[in-house]
Amino acid sequence: MRYSIVGYGAVGRALSRGLQAAGWEAVGVGCTVRGSAVAASLVDDVRTFKLENLPLDVDLLILAVPDAVLEETAKVIAKRDTGPVDPFHKRVVMHLSGRLGLTPLESFLENRWSRLAWHPLQTFVRGVGPDRFNGITIGVTADKDAEKMAWNLASQFNARIWLLKEKDRIRYHRAAVVASNFLPLLVAAAATDLDGIAENEVDAISGLLPLMRGMMQNLEMRPPLDAMTGPVARDDIEALVEHMKVESDTWNREVYLRCTQLLVKFSENMGLMNRERSELWHSILLGYFPKGVIQDGSKP
Repeated sequence: MRYSIVGYGAVGRALSRGLQAAGWEAVGVGCTVRGSAVAASLVDDVRTFKLENLPLDVDLLILAVPDAVLEETAKVIAKRDTGPVDPFHKRVVMHLSGRLGLTPLESFLENRWSRLAWHPLQTFVRGVGPDRFNGITIGVTADKDAEKMAWNLASQFNARIWLLKEKDRIRYHRAAVVASNFLPLLVAAAATDLDGIAENEVDAISGLLPLMRGMMQNLEMRPPLDAMTGPVARDDIEALVEHMKVESDTWNREVYLRCTQLLVKFSENMGLMNRERSELWHSILLGYFPKGVIQDGSKP
């Protein structure tokens, strides 16, 4: 299998290296600007091209570019495509966005490309390897002719697939954001409370990570309600009162209050806490919100 790829950042490079390790041929990397992507492709011994010269006689074209430039990048490449060398060979163009479906790739339809949105449900930072794909879930929306490619790619990494309808991609993407993107905020808030206890932020996070890993292990074995620990799970209002005596930054305090408020609502909705206790928790919580802050969490 032959592929070209546009964009050689954290996700694109990790995917490309994984495909090469599986025996795929990297025909070229398309770069819009010279920089770290070019340097990385040279290290990986993959030839770089300007977009107008990127080889398109491939089985798969991967657009590993940011959402904001995806559609425009697709149009630039599709405009100079002269069609397949083999008219019976259906090429696949693919992007890695979680939020976007097939619409940004419409410019490729004229020259017999099949479209594929193939989103790895995983976090990537520069320098990570293809092992980040192993065993994960891939959110897929595809033209019928491209579904085989979606499964083929997933099989290279022992990954599984969720087939998504176009209308479900935003909901899917929001779930990914909630599960992943809020964690840095929570860790930063916790690390701030360890000022003067830990040596520095790095030391604070190092101490907190085993606790977080333990919670992840709990969630692997049981549902969220059963995995809950802490004051809300124990209905320990005294702990809340003691916590709020601690001097802290306004944003740090609000993170704690908001999350506790939502945990109480979750506990009541799931039957862990009765209505009377829930109302008591909420009345105490509301007294701690800073003035001018929306307190009920429902509407401005």
